[in-house]
Amino acid sequence: MPLKTALVAAPLLLLIAGLGMAISLRRRREGIGPGMAGDATFIRLQRAHGNAVEHSPILLLALLLLELLGARPSALIAFGVAIIVARAAHAVGILQRPRHPLHALGAALTYGLEVAMAVSLVLTVMKRSRF
Repeated sequence: MPLKTALVAAPLLLLIAGLGMAISLRRRREGIGPGMAGDATFIRLQRAHGNAVEHSPILLLALLLLELLGARPSALIAFGVAIIVARAAHAVGILQRPRHPLHALGAALTYGLEVAMAVSLVLTVMKRSRF
């Protein structure tokens, strides 16, 4: 059972839902219709939500594959915590003023995780198969 992946998915789902609700509230409060650019806060909310939706699924898929392939629990926990931290930092950074350090930190950690998890997937498969 992919319990570790489920525990990482839960806060990511809450992050995505929270950002989505914030967009809807901002739309209603400011009268921003579909396809309208809105104000700076609205645009930052859209980007934070969009970016979370872009990166979270692939990170969760990689974590799930690692868990199903029998990767070490310590690696799964480290990746899981890093995913949550990366995505939260990125969202908070985008919602702050432009060029906030958390934005860059979250992005760098996300890209690093995507590369590290790809390498880990290949190594895990090679270790468990006859390649």
